[in-house]
Amino acid sequence: MKRFSVPLPVNRFASLMARSTVFFLLFFAFHGTGKGEDWKNFRGNNRDGKSETTGIGSSWERSAPGLVRILEGAGMGYASLCVVKNRVYTTGNSDRSQFVVGFSLETGEQLWKTEIVDVIPNHATPGSRSTPTWFAGNLYVVASSGQILCLDDSTGKIRWQKNFQKEYGGKLMSGWGYSESPYVDADRIVFTPGGENDLVVALSEVASPADGQNGVQQPGGAVQVQTEWSLPESMLGNGKNLENRSLLSGAAYSSILRSTNLGVTQYIQFVAGGIVGIDPVSGKLLWSNSSVANRTANICMPLVYEDYLVYSSAPGGGLAIYRFEKKSGELNLRPVRVFRSRQLQCHHGGMIAHKGFLYFGSGENRGYPTCVDLKQGTIRWGGSFRGPGRGSASVVYVDDKVLFRDQNGVVALVEASSEKYNLLGHFRQEIASNNRSWAHPVVVDGKLLLREQDQIMIYDLR
Repeated sequence: MKRFSVPLPVNRFASLMARSTVFFLLFFAFHGTGKGEDWKNFRGNNRDGKSETTGIGSSWERSAPGLVRILEGAGMGYASLCVVKNRVYTTGNSDRSQFVVGFSLETGEQLWKTEIVDVIPNHATPGSRSTPTWFAGNLYVVASSGQILCLDDSTGKIRWQKNFQKEYGGKLMSGWGYSESPYVDADRIVFTPGGENDLVVALSEVASPADGQNGVQQPGGAVQVQTEWSLPESMLGNGKNLENRSLLSGAAYSSILRSTNLGVTQYIQFVAGGIVGIDPVSGKLLWSNSSVANRTANICMPLVYEDYLVYSSAPGGGLAIYRFEKKSGELNLRPVRVFRSRQLQCHHGGMIAHKGFLYFGSGENRGYPTCVDLKQGTIRWGGSFRGPGRGSASVVYVDDKVLFRDQNGVVALVEASSEKYNLLGHFRQEIASNNRSWAHPVVVDGKLLLREQDQIMIYDLR
């Protein structure tokens, strides 16, 4: 039987088109474009601990986030996670080596695994530390024994590597293993070997001649690297901290932050001798400060909010808030407030700046929930009481809330409000190990990812 196509009446056609348009708008509003969110760096795309996710539940009092799946095979370690294009990357230790591994976020399948050192790194508290940094199809990572490597994100193939001790005279301030996540700024890779002449180093990538015509880098091909600049440690001078104690030399355990303040772009890093600002092009030291550095382990990553600089350390450090100012065209630091370690200190879990206020867990191995007014330098709440968990807390911001992950595996949801400490609920993660839930949490595309040694737990926040 022959079928005929009958045109719709104009008004019915218009109505159908309008409803179709609404449908597609709603579909993309709720489901996105398929691209999803990424988490390309340690502490997120901007290294500030803030997720782009919105629309999560306003409270966990009645119902905690549901466990979606558990990824197996991350190895032993405390590195956080890099999430790009629905793939999860991290570092871990096996029973014979340290490796980088990639997973499918959607299926949990292990995509590849690449050993990056010949033997298990030997340092206190064994395990990996460095979260991979993703840029333009490559992963950049630091082995805890002191190597920087570049790997292809699809295959895990090593494209180039450098040894901190052999090539830069690398040195750590103490014995817990290199922990930095390298910073990638276009074709400039910046990292901190801690050598006397090479405290902080910038490399640039150059495609090898066999890689393509006119020096064009081909995907997965060989790459050569050359030194752009290096900052010698002698530029810092002999700083002392707030307690008038001389500081150590070498690299610390923090990662580099890029910031532009009063028209000046800079790299900011926390090393053994204090915090430094570095010109990205020349490698020139712009300024340094050592007030709340300590002699054990400077770990907590610096943070910039507008033109305010915050850095902190524990034990024996404290918390410092400065404001950038310009004198004779050069950046300087003007103190807003400096807290001694017995008042406030961030151990290793990071800090969040939101609407002029600072949120973090204060105290060495304590993680007391704390809110500080950045511009006034005053404590708004906390600093001396426990949340529902115990031990040091790692923090991440999402949708006007701060998640505190305590080292005993308790995750708390707290309103990002300076008015009061408002706990919106908490839950205990599915897997906990030896009271060392230290890996920083990640929130991407509505999912909370918690790395616990060999397992990665994925929870649905929506």
